[in-house]
Amino acid sequence: MTIQRIDTVDIHNLTTDTVSSGDFLAFSDEDEAGDISNKITVDNFVTAIAGSGLSASGIQLTASGSGASLTGSTDNTVTTVTGADAIQGEANLTFDGNSLGVTTGSASAVAVTIIGASGQSVDLVQCQDTSGNNLLMIDQAGSIRLGLAGDREVHVEPESGTNAAGKDIFIKGGKSTGTGEGGDIRFYTSPVGSSGSSVNGWAEALKIRHDKKLDFKITAQDESGLDLEDSEHKWLPIQVRGVDYFLPLYREEVDPGGCTWQWNYNYEQYQLISSDCAPGYECPYLDINTFQGATVNRDCQQS
Repeated sequence: MTIQRIDTVDIHNLTTDTVSSGDFLAFSDEDEAGDISNKITVDNFVTAIAGSGLSASGIQLTASGSGASLTGSTDNTVTTVTGADAIQGEANLTFDGNSLGVTTGSASAVAVTIIGASGQSVDLVQCQDTSGNNLLMIDQAGSIRLGLAGDREVHVEPESGTNAAGKDIFIKGGKSTGTGEGGDIRFYTSPVGSSGSSVNGWAEALKIRHDKKLDFKITAQDESGLDLEDSEHKWLPIQVRGVDYFLPLYREEVDPGGCTWQWNYNYEQYQLISSDCAPGYECPYLDINTFQGATVNRDCQQS
C-alpha cells in the first residue's frame, strides 16, 4: 500500500521575496496521468509564453516590434493612421467629448465630404433634437428637407447695432449655357385631399420663369358667377388680409396654331400627323372615321 501525503499551502503564510533567474514555479502537468505536479524554472516559463511580438531574455519579456509611433499629442486631437506603425494627432481635427471641430488647413480644401454607398437608399445627413426628432435632413438625392420638429424656418441671421440694415436672401435658379433656358424657380403647396390618413400630394402653385415672367398655376376665373362689372377678360383670384380680390387678366392675341390629319386608306380613318398648338390651345375634335379629303387642316382651339 502506498500512502501519499498531501499538504495544503496557504500563500498568505509564505515569505514575500523577489523572483530571480533559476527560481521555480509549480504547475500541474495535465499531459501526465494523475495530473502530476511538476516544477519549471521562471526562465523556461518566460521562454514558453514568448511569441509573435514578444521576445524572452532571462526572466524578462520584451516587445520585439517598434510599436506604433505617435506624432503630435495635443489634448482632444483625433488621431489618424499615417503609415506603417505610425499615427498622427491631427491639429485640425478635434473632439472634446461634445463638439467635433474640423479646420481646413488650406483655402482650397473641402472641410467635410460625405460619400453615399452605391444604391444609397436613406438620408446622408440627419440633424436631430435631444428626443431624436429630425430637424433637418439631406437625402440620398441631395434634397434638403426640414423635419417636423423645430421652427422649420429659412432666414438670415439678424443684424446688430444701431439702424443696421438686414441682409438680403437670394434664391437662384440654375445657370444655363449658350441659348439654353435658365432654371425656373417653382413653388409648391399641398392641396386638401380626401378624408383619411394618406399623405396628400404636392401641386405647383407658382413658377418664376427663366424670362422673369410669373406663371400662376391656378385656373383663371370667368366673370360669370362673380359680382363684377361686365367685361370679356378673365380674373386672377388673390387674397389680401383674408379678403378675396380679383385681378383682371388681358391676353395677347396669339397664333393658335394648327393641326393636320391625313387619311389612312388601310385603316380608313384619319391620323394626326402634326400639330403646333400655342399654350392654352389644343386640336379640335375631328371625326376620324368620316372621309373629308386626303388631308384635313384645322386651327387649334382654346383648351
